[in-house]
Amino acid sequence: MAVGKIRGKKKWFTVLAPEIFKSKELVDITAYEPKEIIGRPVDATLSQLTDRPKDQHKKLTLKIVSTQGEKAITEPWKFYFVESFMQRSGRRFKEKLYIVPTVTSKDQKKLKIKLFILATNKLHHSVRADMIVALEKKLREFVLELNAFDMFMPENIDKLSDALKEATKKIFPADKVFVWKISVA
Repeated sequence: MAVGKIRGKKKWFTVLAPEIFKSKELVDITAYEPKEIIGRPVDATLSQLTDRPKDQHKKLTLKIVSTQGEKAITEPWKFYFVESFMQRSGRRFKEKLYIVPTVTSKDQKKLKIKLFILATNKLHHSVRADMIVALEKKLREFVLELNAFDMFMPENIDKLSDALKEATKKIFPADKVFVWKISVA
């Protein structure tokens, strides 16, 4: 027979999405005490939060930061495209470029953002270097105008992709620019 504390019965806690997603109820989790779930990650597809089917291949990892009674309050922690979607998207392109800069948001939080740039033609190394500089500059400008958690909104991710694609046009037009992953560092 095991010897230890008798902890009582587990309770159910309802995990709420962050306020930027209208505090939607996501899942129920169990724990003996509210403090046990603080810091626990919870995964959700972006389509669960936005009710848009086209966001099915986008995932969001939320971190539980506090509890209010039987409700668990979360904040965005990581965003990413599903791996299989990214592999399918890059299949027909000859040039695949990955950039992973760390940038500071308006509210002074560090964000690590992984970009995936696709072009149909191979790029010369000097063109690639110029493209990286232009992309990082545009990324820093864009993120500096937003709070960290606003970067997890689907419309801001799409706007960033469009702005980065536009920034490459002067050097060499990229066919697609994906904001593949975002995480709060």
